Amino acid sequence: MLLKSELDIHSVVYSHTYTPSLQAKKLPFFLECTGRYVYGKEYYTEREGVNTYLLLFTIRGQGEIATPTQRFSVPAGCAALMDGNTWHRYACQGELWEMAWIHFCGGGVPAYLSYLFDAGEQAVHIADPGEWMGHLETINTLAESQEDIRDIHLCQTIGRLLDILVTDSRREVHTSCSPTIDRALELMRREYGEALTVAGLANRVHLSRFYFIRKFREQTGQSPYQYLTNLRINQSKKLLCCTEDTVESIARQVGFSDGAGFIHSFKQLVGMTPFQYRKIYGHGCEEINRDNC
Repeated sequence: MLLKSELDIHSVVYSHTYTPSLQAKKLPFFLECTGRYVYGKEYYTEREGVNTYLLLFTIRGQGEIATPTQRFSVPAGCAALMDGNTWHRYACQGELWEMAWIHFCGGGVPAYLSYLFDAGEQAVHIADPGEWMGHLETINTLAESQEDIRDIHLCQTIGRLLDILVTDSRREVHTSCSPTIDRALELMRREYGEALTVAGLANRVHLSRFYFIRKFREQTGQSPYQYLTNLRINQSKKLLCCTEDTVESIARQVGFSDGAGFIHSFKQLVGMTPFQYRKIYGHGCEEINRDNC
């Protein structure tokens, strides 16, 4: 529910409330509303117990977000993802704050939230703001359209924004890694399809298994196993979309020993099975042209 708000709104570029269909609510992501506002210095909103997720992006100026555990700024070119069920407050920090946002729901979101929070990321610098804004404009256009399959396209576009958010959060983490952990990351990116183990990786970078896990977590925000699993799942997404290989074959190509383990990990991280993902996104490589690792 909305707890408190000071609506110091200078201008509204666009604002749309969307009513998802019953079919849309079965998808991993579905839109509730979208907007782009210019806020004044007095603006703030405080909420909790709202059954949606909020993804916002600063275009000009700077905002500030507070949660029960921390407070952080969201400067121009940065995005943040919040769970509306948890208490949060966001406000203009300075004279103005131009911000584009979407409120959305779906069973696929918790995995992204967990991944981002494990990485210690709140505000994420977006490497290609033009691409990001293009996806937001697509969502705005689709929210107004009468297209029969617009819910599918909205789901796909929200998924792309979340993929970018996670990818760019990882990029920031990797720039601060030591040469030893960089070497481990390089090995995983190059040999993810092989039978890699944490103990084997530790041995190859000349560290004990325990020390390797601790340093890896300190520098990347996740364990070597978590990183490798996410890398394999991201690579499998491309194969699901761009090939007609069986799920069992894809599982082995990306380093899983069997299809059952792959399906379990995929559903845990993505919020749907590989079969469901292929049905939604499997329409050609031209849509999967971003390196997610």
